[in-house]
Amino acid sequence: MKWCLPSQLDRTEVIKSNLHPVFAKVFSLDYYFEEVQKLRFEVYDIHGTHSIGARDDDFLGGVECTLGQIVAQKKMMKPLLLKYGKYAGKSIITVHAEEISGNNGYVELSFCAKKLDDKVIKNNLNPVWEPFKVSLISLCSCDEERKLKCLVWDYDSRGKHDFIGEFYATFREMQKISSGNKVTWDCVNPKYKQKKRNYKNSGVVILTDLKLHRVYSFLDYIMGGCQIHFTVN
Repeated sequence: MKWCLPSQLDRTEVIKSNLHPVFAKVFSLDYYFEEVQKLRFEVYDIHGTHSIGARDDDFLGGVECTLGQIVAQKKMMKPLLLKYGKYAGKSIITVHAEEISGNNGYVELSFCAKKLDDKVIKNNLNPVWEPFKVSLISLCSCDEERKLKCLVWDYDSRGKHDFIGEFYATFREMQKISSGNKVTWDCVNPKYKQKKRNYKNSGVVILTDLKLHRVYSFLDYIMGGCQIHFTVN
């Protein structure tokens, strides 16, 4: 019998001062139907800048399952357990899973905003955010028509961020900028929309640039007619 020590796959981002965190980081795993792929998720309350699991950090709970269980359920919800199998109060962890197609492309997006309801970037109501890169798998699972929910917050260094508004977009909609069209969305706060009769938006978010990059695989070159001549000694 062969024993394998558990290894850490990855970590999510850290979310400050939030009892109901929704982590944005996506993990990609290879699923093998014929194998039992055991997983363990652990949640910590971090007090310092040290690595997770340090003495100052509080272990909030963990859960064990298999990758097959997550794939079968698509949305797995399980209570967090403390040491010796005790329940961590009413704490629950939710894990979503979906099948993704093989696409190595990524996109670089640049956004700005006008007339936001609050001060977001160094007391600026018309911020221009830094460009960022994201893979198409992480962004929309390579589905150009998939709705993306985008949230705008007023950042607070203490972790108590103020919600400004939200909007929905699709990657196909974003690509209209390539044709010279102006791509904008109303940033809407649902609470204000219900309470204020003449409410229109809490600002406008503008897509200023989109660069689509395709990372070609060896097979793509072969299928595209690329010929390679080499010898092996």
